[in-house]
Amino acid sequence: MRPSVSGSVFAVALLLGACQGATTSGDAAGGSAGHDHSTHDHGDMGGTAGTTTNLGMAPKPDDMPTGPAGIEVAGDKWSQPATWGGKLPQAGDKVVIPKGRTIVVDIDPPALGGISIEGALVFEPRDVKITTGFIYVKDGGRFQLGEATKPFLNKAVITLTGKSTAELPQTQGFGAKVFAVMNGILDIHGAPTTRSWTKLDAEAKAGDTTITVADAVNWKAGDKIVVAPSGPDMAGHELGEVVSVSGNKVTLKAALAKAHYGTVRKVGETVIDVRAEVASISRNIVIQGDEESEALRIGGHMMFMSTTKTTVRLSNIEVTRMGQANNLGRYPVHFHIMQDRCDGCFAKDIAVHDTVQRGIVVHDTAKLLIMNNVVYNSVGHNFIVETQTTAGSTFHHNLAMVNRMPTPKFTTVDLVKQNDDIPSGFWVRNLANVFTENAVGGSVGMGFFFDEAAGGPMVFEKTTVHAAMTAGANRDFNMQSGVLLVCTEQQPASSRVLDLLVYENGGNGENSPAGFWPEHCTSFHPGFTPFTISRVYAVDNTAKNVELRHQSDVYTMTDSIFTGSLLGGNDKGVAVFAQYGGTLTLERPVFAHYKTPVFFSNDILGAWIARFRISNAKFINADPSVVAKPESLTEALDDSFLPKGAYLVADAEKPTLVAKDCSRMDWGDFGTYKCPQLYGMGFLVARDGDKTDGEGEELFGGTVLHTKVPLLRDDGAMYKPGETGFGGYEILYGTENEYRLQQEPTGTFTARLYPMGSLTQGYDPKAAAKMAVPMAQAPKAVYRTGDTGDRSAVPTANNKMTLVNTDAEMKANPENTYRYDAATKTLRFYVMSRWVVANR
Repeated sequence: MRPSVSGSVFAVALLLGACQGATTSGDAAGGSAGHDHSTHDHGDMGGTAGTTTNLGMAPKPDDMPTGPAGIEVAGDKWSQPATWGGKLPQAGDKVVIPKGRTIVVDIDPPALGGISIEGALVFEPRDVKITTGFIYVKDGGRFQLGEATKPFLNKAVITLTGKSTAELPQTQGFGAKVFAVMNGILDIHGAPTTRSWTKLDAEAKAGDTTITVADAVNWKAGDKIVVAPSGPDMAGHELGEVVSVSGNKVTLKAALAKAHYGTVRKVGETVIDVRAEVASISRNIVIQGDEESEALRIGGHMMFMSTTKTTVRLSNIEVTRMGQANNLGRYPVHFHIMQDRCDGCFAKDIAVHDTVQRGIVVHDTAKLLIMNNVVYNSVGHNFIVETQTTAGSTFHHNLAMVNRMPTPKFTTVDLVKQNDDIPSGFWVRNLANVFTENAVGGSVGMGFFFDEAAGGPMVFEKTTVHAAMTAGANRDFNMQSGVLLVCTEQQPASSRVLDLLVYENGGNGENSPAGFWPEHCTSFHPGFTPFTISRVYAVDNTAKNVELRHQSDVYTMTDSIFTGSLLGGNDKGVAVFAQYGGTLTLERPVFAHYKTPVFFSNDILGAWIARFRISNAKFINADPSVVAKPESLTEALDDSFLPKGAYLVADAEKPTLVAKDCSRMDWGDFGTYKCPQLYGMGFLVARDGDKTDGEGEELFGGTVLHTKVPLLRDDGAMYKPGETGFGGYEILYGTENEYRLQQEPTGTFTARLYPMGSLTQGYDPKAAAKMAVPMAQAPKAVYRTGDTGDRSAVPTANNKMTLVNTDAEMKANPENTYRYDAATKTLRFYVMSRWVVANR
């Protein structure tokens, strides 16, 4: 059988889909790129969204698989008319290589309409150019341009052409201008680079034409390199062209315009490696879109899928002018819904640059090794783990450097949801992948954005992020950080964030969020384990080094370093900023080069509250009497930060949270109280009325609650209703204090405690504070309704509380008992995290 040469269409019955979607078995072959992966069943192509498949262990960097050894470049020569039945393929033809045939490319073919491969296409060791509308490897077909053990050392340029994104019948769901693989073998291996990226090893000054890098490199004259920015703005990066290389000395065609860090700094004995990354973005094998790609915003794209077995091994290639703007699933390098059917697949030492949409995308594919790659100047995110079911791959020693917001912005619904309008170096939706030794050197948005990421355990080690959140990132504060870690579930004890360096992030100035911001990775429940984070080096981030933003978040950070102005350009940032609460325990922290207080919270004992716990603190070039100030709730667990004890910071005009045994200290406009211990903090809601479901009364919605009467603590402190702006009263629980309403309620009376102070030993659903309510006569009945978070339960016989005669009886069973004191005409009970309803 001879390969066919035709302009006609051929059909193969496959089920394909674009990213975030695939056809079901009832769809016509070829499916639509617009199908939503979140709602459609993929049949044998992958699990339904929301279901995590056990995809096996992620590969280790030192276990990188090799290509098949011994494949010879043998077969029918492209240049021979006999190979094609007497006539060579002509410009515009669509070539089909059938099963059982191997074609050897020994000449440059004309510009083709497309190449479909069910047999094999291999290449002689000569310079070659392939220009085609598409390449489609399928059904056991093989595209072989070098091997992992025998790389291709000549120059090869593969150019994908086309002006439209309309689906092609020949590619059946892969779209247009595509290099596609379906149940086939793809091996492309270029000349090895000693280092796809390294770092400077000497300071580089503006005007320098020679730079010193940390490793000997084999970059060649004419190669393009990129030097990462030094400073908070990614615009500080530079492109250069290599003239010559001698060991680790690289001479450039033009002088540098900017300075770049080339030496490490130290805090005490700890090395802080702020040396700028230097990456080569040139390779001898180039896969690219045609010259019209950027103007049309329609580049080529590579897309790999499988229903049985597909092998994709890529190393030392250059990918540019790729991706199709606002077109779902059309990305430069895209592993799509392969599940665990791509065992042994890898992408290594690839340079993806100047893209039309995104960089390297992994979607519902496991067991990949993504290693030593550089993605530079992408439109949208550089690296993507696309769904909450994408697990089981390893991302090792990759560099994301610089990205751009799409102009105009993406409007495709699924792309909009994925936040490319504030692009991140790494955008990740599943934590159950391995991230080691990766770096981000410049990003419009986050360096790493774990965006409501599911799964776990998490492995996130030896990571560097700088120059993220650059000028122009105009998203609400809750969407920005150098590393923004937002989990959807509590992380197991085996999860780890280790050796994280975040420095000089925040080109937006004082409105920039922190270098590192974890959220929702710990949730309160009995016996929970705080998420432990070790060796975070947060250095000179513009506004804040670390941020907390949820009262239920509990983190322990050990052996971490915070600096205010180590690099000389920033003296306004704080070590830790808290908003809406959170608990952070710092064990053996180092505070260096600070001139102002290291903690700050804007939650001045409102509806949320932050807690800081410190032990074995050390100060370097920072005066503890100036920088070690208490904030919100601060526990000095020893004398290293402040004299051992608990500190409460509150509005000086309020009696809030002052226990009998606390002493007042003066500090600025706030009252600071030193106490022998910190009690649990709560927010008490008490109101008249018949409503028991609390509709419209939700505390955290910011509405003014029906707190109509003043509250008096038994030590004389007076509380006015709603004085915090949220309604209710801030109180201490876990003490013997009694809180008394000063006015008898009318009709049905309801009360509830919202625990708000983060409890380092876990959320206690039995947290309680004693209440005294004036009532002229005993209530008809008292009920405790609704579990935590459930305000819809109504009083029934099943939740009726028991009347007891003494306080001791009530204290012994605070959940279920109440007492009416006829002598003082007072109803007494313990308010908890469920509604108490008293019927008059």
